Amino acid sequence: IKLKNGTTPIPKKRVFQPILQGRLLAQRWLTKKINNPAFTTPVKQFFSSILNGSIQDHTLLLHFHKLGLAHILAVSGFHFALILRSTERLLSPLLHWKQTKCIQLCLLILLALFFGNSPSVNRTFLMLFLYWTATLTKKYYNPLHILGLSLLIQLALDPLVITTLAFQLSFLCTTGLLFSAPLLNTLKSPIAQSSLKQIPPLFDLHVQCVFSYLHKAFFTNIAVHMLVLPLTLAVWGQISLLQFLANLLLPPLLAGSLYLFMLGLFCPPLNHLNQIYTKYLLQMIYYPPKIFSFTLYCKTSIPLAIIFTSTLIFLALKQTRLTQRI
Repeated sequence: IKLKNGTTPIPKKRVFQPILQGRLLAQRWLTKKINNPAFTTPVKQFFSSILNGSIQDHTLLLHFHKLGLAHILAVSGFHFALILRSTERLLSPLLHWKQTKCIQLCLLILLALFFGNSPSVNRTFLMLFLYWTATLTKKYYNPLHILGLSLLIQLALDPLVITTLAFQLSFLCTTGLLFSAPLLNTLKSPIAQSSLKQIPPLFDLHVQCVFSYLHKAFFTNIAVHMLVLPLTLAVWGQISLLQFLANLLLPPLLAGSLYLFMLGLFCPPLNHLNQIYTKYLLQMIYYPPKIFSFTLYCKTSIPLAIIFTSTLIFLALKQTRLTQRI
């Protein structure tokens, strides 16, 4: 289009430019906090990977991948749960539950904009957004329906995302949590029950909490690995025993490192404690005990993995419906 002499073109209005600028400023501020002199280089690279999503040290990614902890570095529901759960505990004694949910909903949108576009971030955002919308409007909701609706929305926006491994693993893990974990958690451990009977009443409550956590974590870990195992063998052709043990013990410990980092924003002396704690955890990940380094090598085909996983989901769904009827 030719312009007449003496006229100037009208600049285009960029709607998302303020959002992108705000995200850039937030990332720079977080990077400045990560580059704290109290942290050593490995600890800085760990926090940069887990908070900013920018993995600069591929050796760190390799060691996390060997232990099956690569999902910790990828921004997912793990990060959202830590931040939003902390916000809920801080605001619940002060505000009404509706006001707390509204603040969490706004924070959820800001976190999604900050972390950017990825299958795990989109899934977490859609599921939490639908859940809180149903809660605020007092509508009946089913976690399985929310998972299916978020799946359909992502496929409607980008149908080719189903071919990415991150999308497949993200929804398989969530499916394992929603389908299989509640069924396996209903199982009673005879070892745990016989051990609890021999405990003095003074320590009964504390030990019961520990046993309850280990019981839920153990069976939830099994439920997730049951669905992820076929795809893992089809893609990489191997699985290690350390992956099961690492996913059972290390995520809560790494969550403690993130909690210390958030507290260190308000109390800087805690950064020195966090440096020692996180460095010890990284040494455990870099140099795991060799006694558990048992690796299973078994290559399967993608169609066989799909059939096996679909069968597990169908059986879990059928058992869930029978349990609800009873």
